Amino acid sequence: MQNSMYEVFTSEQMYLDGLTVAVDHFQNSQELNSVLTSIDILFIPLSMAMCVSSFLSLMVQKLDSSLFCDVICDVVHQYATGPFDFYVDYIRNMPYQNCHIVPRVVEVLSKLEEHPCCNRLPLESFLCLPFQRISRLKILMEVISTSGIIITLAG
Repeated sequence: MQNSMYEVFTSEQMYLDGLTVAVDHFQNSQELNSVLTSIDILFIPLSMAMCVSSFLSLMVQKLDSSLFCDVICDVVHQYATGPFDFYVDYIRNMPYQNCHIVPRVVEVLSKLEEHPCCNRLPLESFLCLPFQRISRLKILMEVISTSGIIITLAG
């Protein structure tokens, strides 16, 4: 159970790191902004995801108050009832994100994707982070809750 809870923390940190690359490196690229005409479709939901992501700091705060991380499910539940409407819209619009990309944009993206901060990942990898996060968090919480039941039964 502790390993799964640790995985929740590290997954959230990796998620925020990826969002930071997407926003700081791609969205804030002057060169990319000069050739993109559909910037709103690509990046606004990522900015919203960054604003809502107080999840990690809340988990760290709760961890400080509980040595055994027994409150993590409460934190996840509290966070999951928050403003997630933009995730639904973001996932719904994913198929349309790349429909307006022109050759000049592809050229600039290729150049940006070569930067070491991208770890050889294309922009699409960063754009799908919100979707991957939801499914990963669900799986980890199922493991944690199942582990808690097993520990309770064994105790």
